[in-house]
Amino acid sequence: MTTDTTLPIIELDGITKTYPGPDGEAMDVLKGVSLVMAAGDAVAVTGPSGCGKSTLLNIAGALDVPTRGRVVLGGEDLAGASERALAAIRNRRVGFVFQLHHLLPQLTALENVLIPALPGGGGAAVRARAEHLLERVGLADRQHDRPSRLSGGECQRVAVVRALINSPSLLLADEPTGSLDGDTASGLVDLLLDLNREEELALLVVTHSESVAARMARRYRLDHGQLSS
Repeated sequence: MTTDTTLPIIELDGITKTYPGPDGEAMDVLKGVSLVMAAGDAVAVTGPSGCGKSTLLNIAGALDVPTRGRVVLGGEDLAGASERALAAIRNRRVGFVFQLHHLLPQLTALENVLIPALPGGGGAAVRARAEHLLERVGLADRQHDRPSRLSGGECQRVAVVRALINSPSLLLADEPTGSLDGDTASGLVDLLLDLNREEELALLVVTHSESVAARMARRYRLDHGQLSS
């Protein structure tokens, strides 16, 4: 994948997210959060449960919009973009990996990987990339198996490949090792960091795991709505 390294992959500028509180008063989950990431960056965000880590990730990935502040993805300011435009941006520029793999049980590993490519028509080149990536993550001989025949770690590797199929510039991982045992979790982090370098991705991981966070080149803590190093 060729990435324009002259521009940041993503800029979060003064992001505030406000929700109604239980007493009806406004509650700021995020308070002026700013973060800039370039190609090849690997960043971890830690913090207590409920501190807004997933909210931050959703805003970075154009799944949610900030109450105030600016999100610039690949040089494009997302302010005012329609939901249709945001969906296209997510599909083209962002890959998501979650704690649970969310594979469709009736589809094979290869078919699950190809789902995000369907809006673009797929084709032989996309299938070849899917097969190459599955081989890259050690699943060449499992690509025609359904999730029920795969281990938890194998399913999570399929989910990583699915996130990469459209050659995104930004990979967002929300507690990606949370459901895995220690050795499998360590292997998945190895894989994410290898792909971060090979694909020139900006990798943003939110996690409770100090060991996972320590593997990233930069780490921040989110607490009381604010990001600190």
